[in-house]
Amino acid sequence: MADELNKDGEGLDWYDDEYKREIKEAKKRIFAAAHEEFNKVKEGAKRRAIIRAKIRLEKVMNANDQSLPAGNATNDLASSGMPEINPTYNNTEIQNQVNSHLESTMPAAITEEPAVQKSSKFALIVYGLDNIILDNYDRKMQTYLEFGWDRDSIDNFISKKENKYGKIASFNTNRVTFTASSRRNRYYEVYNRPDMLEYDKPFHHCLKAINALSINFDIYIVSERTEDLEEKTLEVMEKLGFPMDKVKVYFKKVHTILRQYKKNCIVDIKSRHDAGVGLIIHPKDASVFNRYDFAPIGFASIKNQKDFDGKTEVVCKSWMDIIRALAEQ
Repeated sequence: MADELNKDGEGLDWYDDEYKREIKEAKKRIFAAAHEEFNKVKEGAKRRAIIRAKIRLEKVMNANDQSLPAGNATNDLASSGMPEINPTYNNTEIQNQVNSHLESTMPAAITEEPAVQKSSKFALIVYGLDNIILDNYDRKMQTYLEFGWDRDSIDNFISKKENKYGKIASFNTNRVTFTASSRRNRYYEVYNRPDMLEYDKPFHHCLKAINALSINFDIYIVSERTEDLEEKTLEVMEKLGFPMDKVKVYFKKVHTILRQYKKNCIVDIKSRHDAGVGLIIHPKDASVFNRYDFAPIGFASIKNQKDFDGKTEVVCKSWMDIIRALAEQ
């Protein structure tokens, strides 16, 4: 058969047509499968799809004659999108050129993220969970009580605005000397226990506000809590009555830098919304929202109103203030 085919190129028409048809069909299946696969996977889609495409195409080519005769009309493959192939190439060389073509064309076909459907609502981005969505006063109280500190001293410490975020008390009791350099770790070991999360409460008027605002806003909460607290946090929020079907809560990977994580969240939200507002409890966060064309609104739960001067046009003291401010947007 091979001698008959190689004799001055006679009898090659049926071979060429069949070969071209097989290649065209294979390419259609490969690219269709690659596009379909992209919808199912996000991470590593490019590499996996290219590898699968190569394997499938190799199977099709191996099913043909292993010694493709010289003078074959393989250049006709260019009509189906393949680059021109030198007629003197053998089957292995053709495979290599096909592989090169896949490497250069598949990424363009499948690695670009499909356009995210833009929401018709504005985005409401709450830049924090504690001290704005959840009131963690009782959780702090129970944590310090477990170390043996007296209730009055605890209340005096955690009620001060300057101590609400990130500060841990130093004290001595009959049970513990809470002044060592390791006290931060010891504190958070207790504070972040699943049973302690049960002491969280909704921030005053927050539930009412979230339900009302969800009519006109898609609500996102950029929590500073890590992913190991995600399941219990969402469980507690649902128990407290938060409409979890109307709220998206982000959680940080344990070893991710906080600033980068929060920026990534904003970028993700920006892909879905052209406009919106951000509620911030740290004045320095206003610059992030301005950079992405979201209007920052200050919430004076851990900072004083004057701390937001020059950072935001609006500063709110309560969730009722937030509702009124957003009604004017």
